[in-house]
Formats: sequence, structure tokens, C-alpha cells
Amino acid sequence: MRPVELAEVTEDRYRTYALSVITARALPDVRDGLKPVQRRILVAMWRKGLRPGGRFSKCAKVVGDVMGAYHPHGDSAIYEALVRLAQPFASRVPLVEGSGNFGSLDGDPPAAMRYTECRLPPVSEDILGDLASNTVDERPTYDGARTEPVVLPTRLPLLLVNGSSGIAVGVATQIPPHRPVEVLDALIALLDDPELGDDGLAERLPGPDFPTGGEILDPPERVAAIYRRGRGSIRVRGRVEEQGVRGRVRTIHITSVPYGVDKAQLVERLGALAADSSIPGLLGVSDLSTDDVRIRLETRKDIPLDRIVALLSKRTPLLASVPVDLTCLRFVQSPGGAPERVGVRTLLTDFLDFRRDVVRRRLADERRRLEARLHLLDGFLLVFDALDRILEIVRASSGKADAARRIRQELPLDAVQTDAILQLRVYRLARLEIQVLVEEARKRKARLAEVEKLLGSTRRIAAEVRRELVEIRDRFRTRGPRRTRFASAPASDDFVEEDLLPDEEATVVLTRDGWIRRQREVRELEKLRLRDGDRVVAVEPGNTRAPVALFSSFGTAFTTQIAHVPASTGYGDPVQTLFALRDGERIVSLLSLDPRALGRAGRGRAPEQAVAVTRSGQALRFRLASFRAASKRPGRRYARLREDDSILGVALTNGEDTLTLVTEKGRVLLVDVKEINLLRGPGFGVRAIRLGVGDRVLGFSISVGKDLLTVKTTGGQLRNLQRGEEKGQFRIGTRGRAGKWVVKAGFAEVVGALVPPEPLG
Repeated sequence: MRPVELAEVTEDRYRTYALSVITARALPDVRDGLKPVQRRILVAMWRKGLRPGGRFSKCAKVVGDVMGAYHPHGDSAIYEALVRLAQPFASRVPLVEGSGNFGSLDGDPPAAMRYTECRLPPVSEDILGDLASNTVDERPTYDGARTEPVVLPTRLPLLLVNGSSGIAVGVATQIPPHRPVEVLDALIALLDDPELGDDGLAERLPGPDFPTGGEILDPPERVAAIYRRGRGSIRVRGRVEEQGVRGRVRTIHITSVPYGVDKAQLVERLGALAADSSIPGLLGVSDLSTDDVRIRLETRKDIPLDRIVALLSKRTPLLASVPVDLTCLRFVQSPGGAPERVGVRTLLTDFLDFRRDVVRRRLADERRRLEARLHLLDGFLLVFDALDRILEIVRASSGKADAARRIRQELPLDAVQTDAILQLRVYRLARLEIQVLVEEARKRKARLAEVEKLLGSTRRIAAEVRRELVEIRDRFRTRGPRRTRFASAPASDDFVEEDLLPDEEATVVLTRDGWIRRQREVRELEKLRLRDGDRVVAVEPGNTRAPVALFSSFGTAFTTQIAHVPASTGYGDPVQTLFALRDGERIVSLLSLDPRALGRAGRGRAPEQAVAVTRSGQALRFRLASFRAASKRPGRRYARLREDDSILGVALTNGEDTLTLVTEKGRVLLVDVKEINLLRGPGFGVRAIRLGVGDRVLGFSISVGKDLLTVKTTGGQLRNLQRGEEKGQFRIGTRGRAGKWVVKAGFAEVVGALVPPEPLG
């Protein structure tokens, strides 16, 4: 045995594996639209007699039959495929009729296979009915004990009707479901006019028709372009209908959800948004669904319905993007099938070619059976003329073989005819029975002539294909209208979410323990509801459309619109419900970025910057413009910290004021804010005050006037720090100095001077 390179062996083995996954597992066949496991489930049920209107059988038995006879893979994978074939919200035309719990639109799993039962629905006659007519090739099963059809002779174009999804090695498919009547209309039109233009094809097959309904927001011309190139995505939104207005409350119902969306998750998300008032105007959510989807929403009447729907579409799964990838196994270049991404026209023409071949093979099989039956009838009629002689031969013979030999010597019959004559029952020799055989021979000869004509003309075969398609289309036309409609006014992506929020004045309250809430106004701080031991850190006014920035002790900033802060007159919600804080991280400052609030805080001109100070005495200055846009849950970094350091707080500055720093051991230092470097990105900053051993910055303030801040000593005395030239007052010093020692006992805390904010007006 010659040595073989590892790369060569690996490439060969992987190629074999990839080919197996692509052709025998993941991708559907362009002809019947099924994957092997789906095809084998239907064949096993058909051959076991689980026909429409008949008995149900336990799914566990069906799975066992499929696994043992056709599909040597795991039972869970087979059962999962069977369940999906039976789910009306997954398939436009379910191919299995289930009895029991087969899952729900809420994402509930199906019951175990030992509890559920199944059988084939009436549509299976159109899919499997021609199997006995030698219409498709058969191949041995994996163990060689029996055969299975390579493809099903379906009259219904399942690839487009039910769609398909799958991921193979290097390729994937995502074909959405369609309305059967429209697919059949397109097939008939293409059969009548193979040169039918794209516009004519798009008119008959405008787009997907999902079993869960919904609205397609993309214009028809965009959908048609996706279908031409075979790839893209289609936006689908759940259908929203206004039910009425009562007082200040408008009631609307969501009556369908996008394809593939878990209804329970949608309801949960809607409920969360209503509970924390993230969507102002959404007052309540309740799920009233039974067999049909009906999610009830209560909204404020003064907010336009289109704004509510647009915001729900952006913040919930009410709007979904359904991918389209028309990749399937085609058999033009490779007899065993090869994956290829094609347009809808190719899918339709391939199916028509397949139907022509099926009809041709069915007619050829019918001709064979007609000729065989006529051959027997000719023998019966010949025997009738020599009936007495035949009876004498039979009576004189020593057995069946001897009688057959003697009859063939007397009459020009072959072995097949002779055997049929000997098995003929005596009553069939009556004159009336012979007349029946004569009439049968006449009809079969007439039918044989028709079949010969059909087989001799491709035009007649196409007409036969068309007749079958029209018959199925007329049958499906009674199953109701299109479920997924095109939106009358396609949605636009260029709206700004802030414009959809109500224009209201509000106040944001943040506590030391990290509870945050939004309320209409704050008149008295003493009457605010707080948890035991908690206290207010910030009270910031602003418009609900304005941003608010929260700064953490780890140097991370979080920005959101004030409207997205939970509205409450109670404790509010923990900040962690809005943002992803790390262990030990806490919010130390909150700033309203409403221009009016900034203008009032800027003492003459709106501040565009902020100063952050750390426990170790570092200070950094940065621009606020970077924090106006809403951040994601992890936030965005504004400062870098050394080990064992943390941000003490963040304050506004206009660049012309004074930074006052107070340390735990009683030192005070005034620094001109201009000495703090302005950073373009997150950094460590500069040393603002030099600390002694064991000392830490206790607090700081940004001020312009004479008054700086108030501190409490460890002895409980209050000291008002002021700037000036007199004794006991402080002058502006140089950054990086140790500062002035005020009290040897040290300071206990910086006393805040929070006051309720006045209306911004």
C-alpha cells in the first residue's frame, strides 16, 4: 500500500462528507421540493396505509418505521421533521395531519412522540398518488431490503408552496412559502407562454404568502428583483388593526405575527415596554389569542397610530426581516444533483420539465398495462370460440401444466394467456360475462389509441400537464384569500425614533443605590419615595426626547432618551435593567443633556464639556458631544483607570470655572479647569491634587463665584469653603500640588445642596 498524504486524504474525506450533507440531508430537491427525511416520512406513511380519512398511528411507530426502513439517523431528528410537516403555522400546506400537541406559535414544544398521532392529509393524493405508475425511479434503501423513490411524483409545486430552509457545507437555502393558487397560476402562464416577461410572472406570483399572515413592507418591484436574482431579504410586519377609541385610550389588535417569530416572546417584549414606559403612549398589553392571533394593545389616543406602530416595529419582533435564498438541488449538469442558486423562473420551469417527464412516464406505464390487459382479453375471446374443446382438454389433462401444454398446442396462445385462462372462474364463461369482456376490450383499445396520441406529441403532454395544474388550482382556490398582504404604504427607514416620542417635560431621579425613575415633576425632595437607607444623588429636568447621560465609577457612560427611563412614582427600577453594569460598578453622576438644562447650568453659556475626578486625585476633561447619541447596553468608555482607582463623579464645565477638591484628611485645593487637559478619547487624565499616604479625594465641585462647597468634619462641624483673599478663604493654586490643610481631624463628607429643579419652560 502506497503512502498517502494527509492533506489528500482529508480533502477526499471532507469532499465526500460535504457531498453527503448537501445532497442527502440539508437541501431540497427542485422537483418535489422535499429533503430526503421529509420524502421518506411521507413514503413510509403512504406504504403503511396511513391514508387520508383512515386511521391515525402513533408518531413513535411512524418514526420507528422511517428510521428502520429508510432513514438511518436519530429518532429526534425524524420526529422534528415530522412535526414541522404537521404544523399549520410552519407550512403553507401541511403534509401531515396530526392529532395531539404538535407545538404552538408561542414556541411551545410538541408532546413526546409516544403521545401524538398522525396520518396523511387529502393533499397527499396529489403528491404520492402516481407512485404506483412507475413515474419516478426507485433506488435501494440503505440496507438493500427494499426500494424507495428517488423523488416524489408530486403535482403540487411544494418547493415554492411550503418553502424550505437548511444549512449545508458552504451553501444554505431559505425559500419562503407562497400561496398555492398564485404558484399554480404562474406555472400555467409559463406553460402557455414560455417567453412570459418578468413583469407578467411577478403579476401572478407577487411575493411570499406566509402561513402566519402579516404585511410585506417592501414594494412589489423590490420583491420581484429579489426573485429574479434569487437572493435578498423581505421585511414582514405583523398586522395591526385599530379597534376603537374610548375616552383617552385607543385599542388596537395585532392579528398576525411575522413568519418565524415566537408570539410569546413578542407579547413578553411588548409587556416589558408597557411596564417601564419605554414607549410612551403604550399603556397595556394582553394576549387574547385562541386559534387566531389577537394581541390587544391600549395606547394613548393623542399619539398617532402610525407612530406607535413604527416604534413597535423598531423595538420589538413585530417587524422581521425574512431572508430569501433560492438555492436547491438541480439535475441539469449533474445526474446526482448539484446545489445552485436560481431565480423563481428557473424553479418554475424545472418543475414543469419534471411534470412533463412524470406525465410521459405515467402514460407509458398506462400503455404497458393496457397492452398487457388487451393481450389477455384477446386470449379470452379466442377461447370463447373454442370453449367446448378447451373444456375437453382440461378434463382430459393430468394437471395444470399438462392442460396448459395441450391448450397451447390447440390454440395460438402464449404462456401468459394460457395461465390466465386456466385461472378464469367458470361463471366468467357465461355469454353475458363474455360481452363484458368484449366491451372492456373495446374501451381499452380506444384508451390505448388516446395514450398513443398523447405520447406521440409533446404539445398534448403539455396540455395534460396544464389540465392537472388547472384542476389543482381550482381546488385550492376555495381555501381562502392570500394571508400575507402588501402594505398600502411601504414603511420608510428614514424616520428618527426621537420624533416618535411624545414631547413632554419630565424629571429624572437617581439614587445612591442605583435606582432610577422618571416623573412629571419634583416639588419637594423630602417627599420622594426612597428605599431604607437610600438617598437622592441627582435630580435632572429635561424633555422626554432629550438624552440623559449616566457616568459610572468604572469610567463607562450610558446614554438614553429621558422617555426610555422607567416612569414611576415609586422607587423606580435598578439601573441594571437599562444597562449592563459590571460587578461592583455603580452610577456616580447623571447629567441631563437637554440644551435648556445645560444652558441654565452653564451660567451664561451652555457647557460643552465635563470634568471627571477619581479617588486617587486624577482629573480629566472631555466633550459632551460624544455622549448625546444613545448607547448600547454595555455603554461607551470615557475614562481609563489604574488599579484600585474609581471615578468619584462627573460635573459640567464651560472651561472658565474652578475645580475645588477636598480630601479625606482635610486638605483643599482650587484648580483652574483650563489646567485639566481636554481629551479626545478615554484616557487616564492628569494629576489634579497630590495626595499624602493613605489620603483619598472625598469630593469636588465646579464653581465660578465665591461659594465653593460645604463639608462636614469628622467632629460633625460644617465648614463653608469660599474663594477669596481673606483669612480662611482659598486662592486658586497650581494643579498637582498638595493643597491647603484645613482641619487636622479630616473631613467626613461633602454636603450636597440638591434642590428641586425649576421648570425649564
